[in-house]
Amino acid sequence: MSVDIGTARTRYADSIDATAMSLSPAFRAAGWRASISASGTLSQLSGASSNSGVLDGSLFTGTWHFLSGELEGVAGGSAHSDGARTGQMLGSGRLHLIQGSYGAWVGAGVGRTWDGAWRGVRQGDAGAWVAGTPGVASISVSPTVVDDTIKYTDTFVSLHRAMSTFDLDASIGARVGQQLPTLPANRTTWGSIGATFWLKPAIGVVASAGAYPVDFTQGFPGGQFLSVGLRFATGSSESSTSVAAAPLNESPSGGVTVFDVSGVGASRRIRVYAPAARSVDIAGDFSEWAPIALQLQGDGWWTVSLPLSSGAHEVNIRVDGGAWLVPPGLTSATDEFGGSVGRLIIP
Repeated sequence: MSVDIGTARTRYADSIDATAMSLSPAFRAAGWRASISASGTLSQLSGASSNSGVLDGSLFTGTWHFLSGELEGVAGGSAHSDGARTGQMLGSGRLHLIQGSYGAWVGAGVGRTWDGAWRGVRQGDAGAWVAGTPGVASISVSPTVVDDTIKYTDTFVSLHRAMSTFDLDASIGARVGQQLPTLPANRTTWGSIGATFWLKPAIGVVASAGAYPVDFTQGFPGGQFLSVGLRFATGSSESSTSVAAAPLNESPSGGVTVFDVSGVGASRRIRVYAPAARSVDIAGDFSEWAPIALQLQGDGWWTVSLPLSSGAHEVNIRVDGGAWLVPPGLTSATDEFGGSVGRLIIP
C-alpha cells in the first residue's frame, strides 16, 4: 500500500488553470491465481473539489510453455463539485507470451462508459516489452470504438528504470482516428516524464510533468500538468512488494545474503546482495526457466528490472554459474522434477 500527498499545477482543456492539493492512496493484494488493486485521488482546487477512484481485479491461468492467460475487470468513476460525474466498467481478456527478458500480449475488451448518458466501448490491446540493463521498455497499441461513432487508435511507448535510490519513468503517445469530436486539448501526440527519489526505504519524493489527451472512454478533457509530492509506502523497502533476507540461523544461498524485489506496477526491480560473486543469474516461471543475468551495481549489489505479473511465482538463483538455489528468505517448494524452488508472491 502507498499514499501520495502532493500539489499539482494543471491546465485543463488548454484554457482553465488550476492549482490542486491531492491525496492519492493505492492498495494491491495478490494470491496464487488472482490479484486486486484499488486507487483513488482526492483533489482540492481553488474553491472546488474533484474525486476519482478505480477498482481493478484480475484472474490468471497457469503458464503453459511460454503462454499464460488473464481475465481483467475494471470499474471506476469520478465526481466533481460542479455536479459533473463519470463512470466506467470494462471487462477484458489477454494472452501473454513470455520468453526470458522479453514478451508480448494481445487482448480485447468490452464495456460501458457514462458521462450523463451510457455509451458502449470496445477496445483492443496489443503490445510487447523488453527488459535489460537500461530498464524495461514497452510499446502498446489500443484501437478503441466509443458508441460506434468515435473511432481511434492510441500507440504508447514507455520506459521505466529502477536504480539504487531513483525510479525514472518516461512515456510518449500518439493518436490517429476518425470522427473525433473537435474539443480543446484534443492532442494527437503527448508525453510525460517522472522521477521518484527515495529519501528513506518507505518515503520518496515524486515529481512529474507532461500532457495527456482527451479520454473519450470516460469523458475527461485533455490537459497539461506539473506535480510534486511525497510517497509513503508500507513495507521495509521503497515501494516494496517483497523483501527477503537470509535468516540468521540459516546459511546464505551461494553467498547471497539478501534477495529483494521492489517496485509498483509493471516493472519490478530485483536486487541480490552477493559481494563475492563474479556473476548472478535468476530464472523462474516468468522466464520459462531461461537464465537472466543480473548487472553489478557496486557495493556487492546485483540488479535487474523485469515486468513480473501479480501473483505467485517460482524462482531460483545461481552464483558464478553454479547450482540453482532457493533465494534466501523465500519459502522453499518442490517442483515437478523433485527439485527445490523459491515461492515469491508479487502483490
